[in-house]
Amino acid sequence: MSSPNETPGGNAFLPLALVAVTLVVGASMHTVQLLQEKDALEAQRTAQEPVLENAKKLRGRLEALAGGLATLANQGNANAKALVAELGARGITVRPVAEPPK
Repeated sequence: MSSPNETPGGNAFLPLALVAVTLVVGASMHTVQLLQEKDALEAQRTAQEPVLENAKKLRGRLEALAGGLATLANQGNANAKALVAELGARGITVRPVAEPPK
């Protein structure tokens, strides 16, 4: 009498082959999905580059403006002092523009 765990004929090739095929197909699908996500991320990064460049330019302009404001405040301009004090109260530090080395 055969036990319930035995397969008729005792051939394990077919189940192992099915498991192997399933693993290969699953890994292939996962690889394709990851490649698609990588391409989408690269496209988003490329789309953000002009925005990032514009933000850098704007930051440079704002730093120059704030530096000029700090220089005016250091020279005694009352309005500039009031602006620097108000910005300081809001947690924004304004420093004078450093002079380029000679």
